[in-house]
Amino acid sequence: MMRHHNTPYRILRHALVGLMGLFSSLSIAQSSLPEWPVFQTQQQQQLSTILQQSTPGQVVYVGETHNRYADHLLQGAVLASFVDQGKPVALGVEWFQRPFQSVVNRYIAGEISEAELLRGTEYFKRWGFDYRHYRALMRYAREHKIPVIAMNAAKEVTDAVMMQGLDNVSAGIKAQLPLSYDFDIGDYRKALEKIFGQHDHAEKSDDDGVDRFMQVQLTWDETMAESVARYMQQNPSSHVVVLAGRGHVHKAGIPSRVTRRVGGRSLIINSYQADSPFNEADYWVLQEDIKLPPKGLMAVGLTDAQHGVEVTSIAPYSKAGDAGMKLGDRIVALGDKTINDFIDVKMALMDAAPGDQVRTLVLRKDGAQEVSLPLQLSLVDPPAEPH
Repeated sequence: MMRHHNTPYRILRHALVGLMGLFSSLSIAQSSLPEWPVFQTQQQQQLSTILQQSTPGQVVYVGETHNRYADHLLQGAVLASFVDQGKPVALGVEWFQRPFQSVVNRYIAGEISEAELLRGTEYFKRWGFDYRHYRALMRYAREHKIPVIAMNAAKEVTDAVMMQGLDNVSAGIKAQLPLSYDFDIGDYRKALEKIFGQHDHAEKSDDDGVDRFMQVQLTWDETMAESVARYMQQNPSSHVVVLAGRGHVHKAGIPSRVTRRVGGRSLIINSYQADSPFNEADYWVLQEDIKLPPKGLMAVGLTDAQHGVEVTSIAPYSKAGDAGMKLGDRIVALGDKTINDFIDVKMALMDAAPGDQVRTLVLRKDGAQEVSLPLQLSLVDPPAEPH
């Protein structure tokens, strides 16, 4: 049995978890206590103890808020526990889409680089969350040859369902849909409607828009469940750890749909977040909200050009303009990294911090002048990450 050190997951290996208590009320003098949730603290256990009880055919789901780093540390701790116990395990992930399974396989096999993985899966176009949240998970899977299942539906499929509805999509899209759906979702719909109401949908007042939103959610859930079920059928002796958004690991999301296909039991683990509409799990983990270090950004708009990327806009808060960058500049190098496309920029600045000085080599349209700029990276915190 192999032991593994020097990983951030070890800080959560012995996290205490509590089983969510039942709501209860007690009649006293014709009044009742409010129905407060109560943790059954006497049942606290170590995470490793819980996972030792997992058997092949039982899928372990670990939910996430995509941009919450502490959730990804918890996911890594769960995965590492299976490896430490010497159990065969596969990892199902939401952030890669099914058409790119072969690219993921090549990365895990060590045949392509991290940059080639992100380029080949179109990660930044199709998912886009800061890859630092997932990098350690993928590197750990590669190091230990853990199969990674690209579970998610292709963006083209869910976009078509959102725009047209399941009954009206093209034959090409229908061919990519899951083979079966279960539309009996009960209370799950209420939570999804709450999420729908928080988004700026043009169809908010349109019942058809709400229904299409539900169809998209179920397309995600059913596709990911189908992906996991197929792997389990082909590898019945393996454990599977599924990493997906908290809504998807709701028992009426992916778990019930995997069970419908292949049977077996599910185990749902979540960090406790009081404000989440999807607070449902078999075990809650109480953990510190550990955050990624702030990220340094150029805060400029970029588009791929021949041999480099062209600057199409410069944000008001960016320090690029002060450094001398101009619209139309073509960036061909950052530090010691040659820049051929947008992915190269992302990779070159992956670990850059606000205030870092990065040598930036640009070509100008006026005579292809080479200009080296001592660019200082900005600290910005908008909801949507600039390039």
